Amino acid sequence: MTLLARFQSFPRAIRWAILGAAVIILYFAVVEPVLDLTNRFSAKADLLAASLRKIRALQSADSDQGRVLASGQASFGTPLLPIDPANTPDAIHHLVDRVLETQGVSVRTTNERRIPLRDEEFNILAGGAGSIDRFILDVTFDATPETVTAIVAQLEQSPQVAAVSRVEVRRPEAGRSGSSGAAPAGRTVKATVSSEAWIVAASRIASAVGGPGRSNP
Repeated sequence: MTLLARFQSFPRAIRWAILGAAVIILYFAVVEPVLDLTNRFSAKADLLAASLRKIRALQSADSDQGRVLASGQASFGTPLLPIDPANTPDAIHHLVDRVLETQGVSVRTTNERRIPLRDEEFNILAGGAGSIDRFILDVTFDATPETVTAIVAQLEQSPQVAAVSRVEVRRPEAGRSGSSGAAPAGRTVKATVSSEAWIVAASRIASAVGGPGRSNP
């Protein structure tokens, strides 16, 4: 007796029960996994579409985001990407030293910090070379308010600096001056300026110039 003949020999209630069980098994074994996969692909497609719309808005000079980006690039320049070979801790140290010396500041104390960026979206900027760190270089010095302003402006316009994340100005300690000595008495302030760059964590190297607590006499 064939399988079909045996099936047809069953009572009608049993045949319907077998068909119902087969439908349920087919749904959970095939249909539901296909639906889940379709929903996942649909969600990814929606995310990609939203990202593309955001990119188009940033690239368009007619959008609010595009105007803000264009204004920022015009004012502060285009920062280096984390994967750029010139974007290293040594480069930030050299840049800050050069800016301070240009403004006549010969005495300063520096301290560097690294803060990992945990969001996976930021790691796209690393181009597969590793994760991204915020490299922050704090430099403390004495100077006139005008000199502090000029230093901050130069740092903000430097491509190695992604942002000047902190500027703290306070009264200097009595009888001390960290500038070139040309600042009029009573006009000197003590400033701490934090320059920030985003760098690939895998590129961590020992810095022969910079380092925690480095002081330039």
